[in-house]
Order: sequence, then structure tokens, then C-alpha cells
Amino acid sequence: MTDQVIILGDGAAGLSMALAMAKANKHVTLIGANKTPADRNLGGVQMAANGWSALSELGCDAAVWEHAKRLELMRIMSLANGHSLVSIPLDEQHRRQPYASVTRHGLITSLAAAVAAAPCITHVTATATHIESHADQAVVIDSDQRSYKADWVFGADGMMGLCRQYVDGGDKITPNKITPNKITPNKITPRRTSRYATRFHVPLDTLPPVLASASTSVWLGRMGHMVHYPLTDGHLNLVVMTHDSNDGDDENRQAQRWASVMSLIAAHPWLDSADQNLARENAYMMPLQSWPRCDSWIRGRVVVTGDSAHQMPPHLAQGTGQALIDAASLSRMLSGGMAMTDAIPAWAGMRMRRIRSVLASAEQAGNLFAPPPILSPVRDIMVGLGGMAIMPRILDKIWSDQL
Repeated sequence: MTDQVIILGDGAAGLSMALAMAKANKHVTLIGANKTPADRNLGGVQMAANGWSALSELGCDAAVWEHAKRLELMRIMSLANGHSLVSIPLDEQHRRQPYASVTRHGLITSLAAAVAAAPCITHVTATATHIESHADQAVVIDSDQRSYKADWVFGADGMMGLCRQYVDGGDKITPNKITPNKITPNKITPRRTSRYATRFHVPLDTLPPVLASASTSVWLGRMGHMVHYPLTDGHLNLVVMTHDSNDGDDENRQAQRWASVMSLIAAHPWLDSADQNLARENAYMMPLQSWPRCDSWIRGRVVVTGDSAHQMPPHLAQGTGQALIDAASLSRMLSGGMAMTDAIPAWAGMRMRRIRSVLASAEQAGNLFAPPPILSPVRDIMVGLGGMAIMPRILDKIWSDQL
């Protein structure tokens, strides 16, 4: 009998897991917002060789490549003087290809098209509100009281989603309580860090041509750093990372945070802080948060994947790639003929070990790129002594990841 699978969440993690299950001849019900691509976040992601390997396993690499721009160089620069601190060639000789930027719109469009073409996947627009797991099946109930039953439920609905709360909680869960033990799911509470990320989607035709070059650039400053790379949609994806140890959100605090962003942009040799495309109303600012580790990815017949299992720091651009690898590695395991009951625990154990290593590398990179301002002079001394030479080794360790 063919396994029935429910997947909650239809972002990159949910869509890719649906494709992995379809490839293994499972019947899939994908439950999510089912937004049109225009509703998805603008901007882009960086996709390294390990992410492309995952897309190839899922049969989507060619479609996604239509929305990709090959990047040939990673540059780590100093905002203080404009000097290059380290240049990392992204070439075949160093096994660092393919490496490319991909528009979020293009990635989601490609994955969603593959899902729509799979006859064994049913994509349902709904909001799941209740989940429970029994010995032989799992049950999901949506906000319209419709019930869905399956052998397995995969949660790709985020850190605060229903499935992660279930895996960390009790036998049955609704958004407001867990029964029968009445434990509230507030244990999944992020710790707010001192870092903020502000994202811009800037038309390249308004910027100096050098910013359209096939490279990803990291600029290090005393009060933060910024990352930018070009996209195939004619825009520059620009992310500015700043520090603010104050948790307040009043207008004065927000104004100070914005001033920190503008200060970094003003120090960039090729950006103009007076550019209207870099105005506050065109920016998306969010605090970076540290999420508790997931002790287990499985509880009964409920499994978490993607951000639901492992929210990634942004410093190595591995969030999307690792979600794709979650799906592709399980697909590879199932293609060998393993039963779901055997494959899922083996896969979860393997991925949890790997994710711990990637998280450690991402945190190491974050400490290099974005130490607290008081430690920035120490970082600069390390850079002067060749401390950034470690970055190629960190990146190669992750990018060479095999499924």
C-alpha cells in the first residue's frame, strides 16, 4: 500500500519535500497558503554547489537555473578603506561551481510548477490548526474543520509552526494549547540577538555598473557589515547587518537603527545614501533571532524539516540550500528501497549531525563578519594578520556536501 503523506507549509522546504515524496511514489497532500509567486518575498538567495546538487536530485535544477546568475568571485572588503581583505574564486578548479544567485520568485515558481505537474501531489489552500499522532496515522485539521489523515506529516511551516510545536510538545496540539498535558507551546521562544538585518531590492540600472559584476561582496565595518549580489531580475540584493543591544521598538529606537543602516551605506564607495531606492520605505528590517535547537526531528508520525527543524543564521547563505538538502537526501535514501519507517529515523539522525556542523560554521562566520562593535578592532587586527584566510576552508567544507 502506498504511503500517504501530508506536508504543512508550501515555501521552498515544503515544495521540495513534496517533490521528494512524489519521486518516491508517495501520495502527497501539500497544505499551505498557496500564494502566487508575486506574493512571495522579493530579493534572492545564494545557491552553492550543495544546493544545486539537491535541486538536481529533485529534477528542478534546469528550471531554477533559468532564474540564476552565475557568480564567479566572492570578495570580502573593508568599509574603512575599500581594500580587499580576501577574494575567493568561485570556479570549477576549486570545485566551487555552480555558485549563483537565484531570485526567490524564480525558485518558488520553479518548485511550484514541478509540484503542479506531479499527479500524486494535491496542493490545498488551507490553514492547519490542529495536529495529532496515533500509532498508525497522523491527523491534521484545518481552520474550516476539514480533516486530513496520512501515514506521515512533515512540518515545513517554520519555527513557530504547528509541527515544530508538536514535536517539542505533547500528543495533540492546537495553536493555543497542547492537550492532554496542557503545556503551552511557548518553549519555542527565540532569543533576540543584538543584530538586525535590513534588506533592499535595488534596480541595477540606478547603480554604478561595477555592482552588476558577477560577484558576491561582503563589506566589513565597525558597526556592522553588508552583503550584496546581482540578480537576474535586474536588481541588486543588498542586506545590511547592524548592531543594537536595545530591545525597544519605539520610534526613537527605530530611528537610531535606521541611522546605523544609513551610516554603513554612506561608507560604501559605490552606494549613495541619498538614493531614493535606499529610502526607509523601500527597506525591510528585521531582528536576527537565535532559536532553540531541536532535540529530535520526529515525534510519533510527525517530522520537521527546513526552518521548522533548523533555522539557519544568514552568514553562510545556507538556509534555503539546507532545506533543499533535507528533501533531496531523504529522496535519495528512499530511492534505495528503504521503507519510510526505517528511512525517516536514519535520515533525521544523519541530517541532525550535519546541521550541527553547518550551524557551527555559520556561527563562526558570524563572529568573523559581525562581532559586537566593541570587538570590531580585534576583528580588524585578525584580518590584518590574515584571519580571513580561514573563510575558503569554512565554505569548501559546506559546499562540498554530498547527499
